[in-house]
Amino acid sequence: MDIVIPLGFAALSGLATLAGGQLALTIVRRQSILLSLSAGAIFAVALVAVLPEAIHLGRGFWHVSGLLAIAALGYAAYPLLNRALEAGGNGIANHGGPFSFALHAGLGGFIAAVGFGQSAHAGLVMASAAIAHGIAHGINTVALAKAPGLSRPATARWLVINASAPMLGALLALVVRVDETILAAIMAVLAGVFLFISSHSLFPRTGSAGVRDHVAVAIAIVVVTAFALIAGH
Repeated sequence: MDIVIPLGFAALSGLATLAGGQLALTIVRRQSILLSLSAGAIFAVALVAVLPEAIHLGRGFWHVSGLLAIAALGYAAYPLLNRALEAGGNGIANHGGPFSFALHAGLGGFIAAVGFGQSAHAGLVMASAAIAHGIAHGINTVALAKAPGLSRPATARWLVINASAPMLGALLALVVRVDETILAAIMAVLAGVFLFISSHSLFPRTGSAGVRDHVAVAIAIVVVTAFALIAGH
């Protein structure tokens, strides 16, 4: 496989993530606006990007109902794992949200590289989707780091990790062959995790917010959905 093109697209995805994160760190100063944007973006990413990608990867093996069940398991398992980590008292649970997005970014780079190995068109579609979601990904990374109260340096570290993840995923595709049925299941789990994060960790924080915050949620959903539909074509 020619790794130069996948790595180039992965680098662009990482730069988009850094741009979104920098926007969240410097321009969006109101915590409620940041959380509202992130809540809407994560909700849309789960439903119009991650879950459809899982269904696409699992075609011919997984029934749609099976992948939806796996997503539901991810939705249910994430809070249990989070509670278990919180019980340990070491603060690891505060990093669960940013880590889940780093895993998603890495899988995106991996899948795009695999797509380029199949055909240029498949790779371009997958890579374009990753780049289109990059800015929202950066905003979400910062929001999920700030929500549990992580420090600015810790938030910046997670932003760099998330921006680097697509390239690491693309490089991993050179040495590791993961069956698409397994990737489909992992993506379905992530979809469930993202839905939980948006509905239970971020949306409740906007419940008593003003009209501007609710508008921010709606705008984020519309923008991410539009990007997903454009990139999907």
